[in-house]
Amino acid sequence: MSNATEAGLTPLEQTRRRRAVRILDAAADLLLRRGYQHVTIEDIAQQAEIGKGTIYLQWKTKEALFAALMQREAVAMWRALLQRTRARPEEVLFHRTLRSMLEIQAGAPIARAMFTEDRDLLGKLLRSGATAQLRAQQQDFQRQMLIWMREQGLLRTDLDLDAQGHAIRATVKGFLLAESQLGAFKPPLHVRADALAYTIRRAFEPDELPTGAALAASAARMIEIMERLCVAFERAIYGPADGDAASSGRG
Repeated sequence: MSNATEAGLTPLEQTRRRRAVRILDAAADLLLRRGYQHVTIEDIAQQAEIGKGTIYLQWKTKEALFAALMQREAVAMWRALLQRTRARPEEVLFHRTLRSMLEIQAGAPIARAMFTEDRDLLGKLLRSGATAQLRAQQQDFQRQMLIWMREQGLLRTDLDLDAQGHAIRATVKGFLLAESQLGAFKPPLHVRADALAYTIRRAFEPDELPTGAALAASAARMIEIMERLCVAFERAIYGPADGDAASSGRG
């Protein structure tokens, strides 16, 4: 974990966060190797080399633990996008944003499974209450971002907001699902990313996009919003446990 991620945390919070990272890393590894249905809290505790009771201090159920893992994967993608936007303000343009997200997701198998609703990997987790709550939070955030992008001149406004949001989600999900069905005929990643960017540019963006100072201002504001969101979600994921792990007797 980077020093930047731990900035502002007390030593106790840093210890708890590092412990949570260790648990989530173990859960991620087991999830990819076995699938959700075949991973237990006991397995995760053994993989992380900690007591099972320590995990229950942080998350009360297996479902809650894996919901936190899903959120961590989403935040990791947002942080990767933030890094690109800081380097190139034009990444704030919606077709560039989604192109980057497709590229980032290619190296994030758990995030990809979440977005494509991979039942083989995620199983009952897809129908859990914690996952439904997480999905609702993300959809609300996406809706607010679409509103902001329309105000910034980054998206067209000649289509109802909800209809536009549905069309965008269907387009992106179609690209993601197609990848699993093309097999040997799947084009290289950069070709798929270019195709998605072209589709988004033609279908959802205005003919004239912000440039220069206006574009830089939008990028700066996007970075501010996303950074604040990442910090808030990270605190929810790694938030302080209810007590000291050493005192737990739950088995």
